[in-house]
Amino acid sequence: MHRERVLRVTGAMAALWVAAALGQASLAAQAPRVRVEPRAGVVQSTSLAEADVLYEGRVVAGGARLSARVAPFLGAAIVRDVDETMSVELTGAFSRGKLEGQGPEGSWNAGEVWVVHATAGIRYQPGLPWLYARGGAGLIAYRGEDVAILRGGSDTGILVAAALGIRPPLSGPVRLEVEVQRHGFGSVAYRREGGVDGAVGRLLVGIVFGQGVR
Repeated sequence: MHRERVLRVTGAMAALWVAAALGQASLAAQAPRVRVEPRAGVVQSTSLAEADVLYEGRVVAGGARLSARVAPFLGAAIVRDVDETMSVELTGAFSRGKLEGQGPEGSWNAGEVWVVHATAGIRYQPGLPWLYARGGAGLIAYRGEDVAILRGGSDTGILVAAALGIRPPLSGPVRLEVEVQRHGFGSVAYRREGGVDGAVGRLLVGIVFGQGVR
């Protein structure tokens, strides 16, 4: 059930991304101050769980940890300009990747994980046409039915994010962006086995298709 729900959400996100990529110019012509910006890149996160980690229904103890490998992400943002230096935006993205367990006896493939997040925030351009910063807060959720600590899904965590973007010379509407996120992580399955909720950091590096703050 959770996997089907994630598939529906990611399918909708992919459809939004394609529609944004194909229809951005048309949308801008109809509503100059509101636009959709597709984005794509790679994401890396810190450990989801440490010390005692569930793996195939058992607890692996002795300094083990469970981490997500580098994975691609796909997303889009709905942006509305407030003035020439500031805009508000609603951003969503999803990624699909592998979890890796590491412990005293070596490493192992811990299964596949889907991650979906959404944030609302503000983008600010400090008088430089090639540079902007943005920050916001939102929600994030993990799914992975073949991962023991994610069976039944994770809690929906509160996420805070900050990003810096630049527009390289001669890049047109393409911008480079680096985003840092931090959120809480926990799940019913993990707590059932004695796990303690913790915090996770994520680093997203990607490209954004759009003009930025006008």
